[in-house]
Amino acid sequence: MPSFRLPARRRALGISLVLALSLSAWGATSDEEDQPQPRPKYGSQAVRLFNSHEYLRHHDAPDFWALMPYYVHQFNERACSVASTTMILNGLRAQVELTTGDELITQAPCSSTFAIPSGLAASARTATA
Repeated sequence: MPSFRLPARRRALGISLVLALSLSAWGATSDEEDQPQPRPKYGSQAVRLFNSHEYLRHHDAPDFWALMPYYVHQFNERACSVASTTMILNGLRAQVELTTGDELITQAPCSSTFAIPSGLAASARTATA
């Protein structure tokens, strides 16, 4: 019966490969065990509205529903008050039947109407710097 023997070089390569794979698998599992598990973003008692929206079904929220259709995002990082004012002014008209001739208030007229004078803006920038 013929014996099957690998040349010494191939045998050493095979042993090295098996040893390397074994160590890398062992190292990967030990690293995962050493890593702290990520904690939940919200507290243990918190339930996201995505998962459970019974609260909205059983509680009125007239202010929310009046403002929600008029949500606008800030057009730059300093336009928070302009976006909020635009939403509130449009939301105040939520109970009025609007017609095609009634225009919604946008951020552009609000930002020009409530513009901060340039001297005041410059002093505000200096004070916060």
